Amino acid sequence: MESYRVCILGNSHLVAFQQSWSNWPPGVRADFSPAFFFALTPLLNTIKLRGSALITSDPDLRDRFEQSTGERRIELANYDAFVLVGLRFNFNIPEICGRYGTIDHARYDEGARQLLSRELFTRMLRAQFDGTDALRIAGMIRQRSPAPILISPVPLRMEATLDDEQFAGDARLRNPEFLEHVYGQFREAGAAAAKALNCEVLWQDPKTIARAAFTASQYSRASSGAARDLRDRWHGNDLF
Repeated sequence: MESYRVCILGNSHLVAFQQSWSNWPPGVRADFSPAFFFALTPLLNTIKLRGSALITSDPDLRDRFEQSTGERRIELANYDAFVLVGLRFNFNIPEICGRYGTIDHARYDEGARQLLSRELFTRMLRAQFDGTDALRIAGMIRQRSPAPILISPVPLRMEATLDDEQFAGDARLRNPEFLEHVYGQFREAGAAAAKALNCEVLWQDPKTIARAAFTASQYSRASSGAARDLRDRWHGNDLF
């Protein structure tokens, strides 16, 4: 039986993904064969398309690829599907909505923000997704392969974000109606950007979401209690 080979490429968010895979192996077909390629975010821009492969000009990243998969490059024709994990495909609701809004958003809070038209706000969100490493890499894959591409986004900001000083006074971030509205706008923009490259987004499991648009604390890496993780607002743990 030939194996069904899947290339799983990601940055730091791949760590929790891989830990979860090891700790709680999913129910997959017997011939399913994943290959995990890890790349630190600063090195993602070294990944380029050459011929029918994704290669990197960074020797340390080539070594890391080889250590984890036995391969120093990603030969696209060798894979039946691709999963892109993290890679800056994110929903940075607190920061974007702390600076910009539409007239629809203003009814939740009249704080001083730069008001944009609905169309311009949507275009801004779309541009954010179009500029991610996930879609840049997906675009290179699409030039050589028609295989399915799934995008697993960066987790929603952790619930502890609400305790941070810069967001402590923003009443909208505690308003479920506002957050559901805005999260829907982000999802629409992300889905449209992915669809343009014939990709599909793996949306965050609703059971991991708190307050409509944050990742619940128990799924945060900060919940480990390790000092280095306590200020982490972006990464999930192996339960995520």
